[in-house]
Amino acid sequence: MSQSKKKQIKSAKNKLILCTLLVCMLLGCVLTGCNKAPVISYASNIEFDKASLDTVPNNPYFDLKVPTYITKIDGLYFIVDCYNNQVIYNENLEEPLCYWSLMTNDIDMGHTIASDGVVYLIDDTERNRILVMEKDKNANGDDIFVPTGEFNEIGTRPHYIIYNEEDKTFYAWSSMTGEMYLFRTNPDAANDTDDSNADSNSKDADDSKTNSESNNTGDSTIKENKKVFLSEIKKIDELDGFYVRSFTIIGTKIYFVSGNGNIIEANLDDFEITNHFKVPDELFGMVQLEKIEDYYYITVSTDILANQDAATIIRTRDLAGLVNGEYEDVYDNFIGGGTPYSITKIDDDYYLCEHRIPGHSIWKFTVKDNEITDVKTLY
Repeated sequence: MSQSKKKQIKSAKNKLILCTLLVCMLLGCVLTGCNKAPVISYASNIEFDKASLDTVPNNPYFDLKVPTYITKIDGLYFIVDCYNNQVIYNENLEEPLCYWSLMTNDIDMGHTIASDGVVYLIDDTERNRILVMEKDKNANGDDIFVPTGEFNEIGTRPHYIIYNEEDKTFYAWSSMTGEMYLFRTNPDAANDTDDSNADSNSKDADDSKTNSESNNTGDSTIKENKKVFLSEIKKIDELDGFYVRSFTIIGTKIYFVSGNGNIIEANLDDFEITNHFKVPDELFGMVQLEKIEDYYYITVSTDILANQDAATIIRTRDLAGLVNGEYEDVYDNFIGGGTPYSITKIDDDYYLCEHRIPGHSIWKFTVKDNEITDVKTLY
């Protein structure tokens, strides 16, 4: 056999061995879940009598009391009615509020709701808790929402939660400690009723519970909802002790509105701070930042002296210019005189929640070519 032929055979054998190793590695990942996110803790189960929802409860109030968030999930509209301690939902935005259905009133001053289509997470602000709910059917075949789990000791006053489709992660912000709690879901998991934690993440969960200051580190016999788990806690150290109401994810960056006199920009993946944008005293108490077309829209609740008379909505093309007054006040597109809170995009329109103006709590508007148009009050 020629020397060149031997080299060809040897090369073919090496390629075969390499391919076999790669197949084994990929198969191992499939079987062992090597790409699964680490588990700090699963949600604790909530015991709930589903029969209590055989009649779907209606919203008991005719008016909203400080609505803080409106969104649309799976064809339904949801409003977090903060001072009424409830979340309500409906198929449309035309019917009176008393025709809306009650999702939950087991919250104390909740602010936001988010979903990945499997679970619904609600921040229970004053209880430092994240409530987990799931869609189900009652005995009459009607859709209902059932509380199935909870995470306790989530920082101090968790105030804002979103689901980021890009990395399949819930981000829940502790408004007073600079901590971000990251939750992920495992929709195929069965709820656990013992302390065995017999899946591939069990060792990580036990180790993390020992070493972490996170929630649910007590009685190991507590039943668990394994469909959702806390996977990571990140922190912006310089925001610890400051009241920061929300954050915004834009691409690979995350922005935290002013709580210490700066809008902070950081990398989403590692929370390393990449920029500070100083804000003037009159914009100190920001609520939310939203990028709409060419502008950053910012809702402001108070000035540096906590005066709500300074509440407004501004927009700027460049966050660095805020401190120099390079912004436009756009609150006169609405009635004004209230406290604008959150702005959310639903389909092709934008929605504003505000308070202090009776009968003007939820607004709808459009932005086209940087012009605010079709402004109208819904509730």
